Amino acid sequence: MFKENLISRKYLVALFIGVLTTILFYSDFPLPHGDDLFFVGTAVHYADSGNFLNPGVYDYTEQFSEIRKPYWFVPLHMRLLGLWLSLTGTSDASIRIYVLLSIIITSYLLIKWFEISKNQSILFSFLIPIIITFGFRWSLRPECTAIPLLVTSLFLLFNYNNRWSQLFALIFLGLSTLSSQIILFLCTPLICVIAYFNYSHSNLRFFIINLFSAFIICSFVFLLCIDFEINQFTRMFLDHVSARTSSILANFNLFYFLSIELGNGMFLRLPSFLLLFFIFIKKPYLNSNIKLHGIALVIGLLISISVYAKSFEVILFFSSFITIIYCIHSLNNPKFVLCIIACLCTIRQGGHLLIYNAFCERSYTSIHQPLDINQTHIIDEYTIRKPLDWNFPKKWKIAPDFYTTDSRLLNKPPSETWIISQKNLSYFYPSLHQQEKVSIGNKKFTNLPLRFWEYQIIQ
Repeated sequence: MFKENLISRKYLVALFIGVLTTILFYSDFPLPHGDDLFFVGTAVHYADSGNFLNPGVYDYTEQFSEIRKPYWFVPLHMRLLGLWLSLTGTSDASIRIYVLLSIIITSYLLIKWFEISKNQSILFSFLIPIIITFGFRWSLRPECTAIPLLVTSLFLLFNYNNRWSQLFALIFLGLSTLSSQIILFLCTPLICVIAYFNYSHSNLRFFIINLFSAFIICSFVFLLCIDFEINQFTRMFLDHVSARTSSILANFNLFYFLSIELGNGMFLRLPSFLLLFFIFIKKPYLNSNIKLHGIALVIGLLISISVYAKSFEVILFFSSFITIIYCIHSLNNPKFVLCIIACLCTIRQGGHLLIYNAFCERSYTSIHQPLDINQTHIIDEYTIRKPLDWNFPKKWKIAPDFYTTDSRLLNKPPSETWIISQKNLSYFYPSLHQQEKVSIGNKKFTNLPLRFWEYQIIQ
C-alpha cells in the first residue's frame, strides 16, 4: 500500500509540475527583461553563425566601446544556450523552454532533497516549484543556467558523503561560477567549511585531489568558452568589473534601499531576509556538520551583498533558497515557513505575470517585409521577441536605455532605423512618447502597459 501511495504521489507531483510549466509557457513566461539582448543575443549569434560574438553591443557605452566579444561576463550560460538553440532551432519558444527546463531541474532536486530528509508531506512537492518559479525573476540572464548547477552541487554536498559525489559536486559548483560570477562569493565560505571537515576527518588529501581535479576540469571548460583568449577576456571582464564596482558601504546602502524603501519592499522583500534570520538563530537544533554548512552559506550571502548588491534578485533568491535548506534540516514541521516563502514569491513575481495575463493586450504583429540591409536597426528586448521572434537584422544594436536623453532619439543618424517597444520609448523618452498603463482602482502600474507588445518603427 505504501509503495502504491509513493508511486501515485510521484505521478501527482509530475502532473503538477507539467501543468504549471504549461501554464507558464502559454503565459509568455518569462516576460522580457532589460538584459535579454546582451546574453541571448550572443547565444543566438553563436547558434546561427558559429561565432561567439554579440554585434549589438558594439559602441553600446563608452566603457565598453572596445568590446568585440561578450567577455563582460563569464560565458558558460551563453555557450550552453547557443548549443541548445543550435539543436532546437532559434525561436522564442525554444529559448523559453530552456528557462522552464531550468525551473523543472531545480524544483526536482529540492523535492528529492525533502524526500531524503524523510519528510513525506506532499505539500512540499507543490510549494517548491512555486517558490522556484516565482522566487527569482527567471529572465534569460546567466542565473538561468547557474542556479540549477548550484542546486545540483549543494544537493550532492549535503546529502552524500563519498569521494565521487564530492568530486561531481565541486565540478557543478565550478560550472555554476562559470555561468554567474556572483556564485563564487556565495560559495567560497562553503568550500572552506568542507575543507575543514575533511581535515578533521583525515580526508583532506582526497578533498584537495577532488578540488584540484574539479578546478582543472572547470578551467578547461572555461578556456574552451573563451576560445583560449585569456588576455582579451581578462581585459574586458576587468573593465566591466571596474565600471560596476561600488564600495561596501554603497552596496549595503543599495541593499537597504531595494529591500526596504523601494516600492513595498518592507512587505514584499524584507520578510524573506527576516525569515532566514529567525531560522538562522535556531542553529543549535542543527547537527554540527549542517550547522557550519548553513553558517557558511549565510556568510556567503553577506559577502554577495557587500560585493555586488546590484544583483539583488539573485541575492533575494539565495535568501529563500538558504531558508529552504534550513527548513529541511532544522524544522520538524516547516510547512508554515514554506507557505510564507511561497506567498511572498508569488506576490512579488507571480502577481506581475497574473496582471499581465488578465489586463494586458497580448496580441502582436510580425514584420513580414524584408528589412533594409544598409540600415542599422536599433532593437530592444520586446521587439526581438515579438515581432522579430529572434530573427536579427543584418546590422543591429541594442537600444540605449539609461543615461539617454531626448536628443539621442531626435538626432539619430539617418543610417539608423529604430524598431522599439512603446514601453521603452515611454520610459526613456517620456516627453516624446506616452503609453497608457494598466490601472486597478487607484493603483497605476508603471511597468505594465495596456498594449504590452506595441512597438514603433522610427526611420
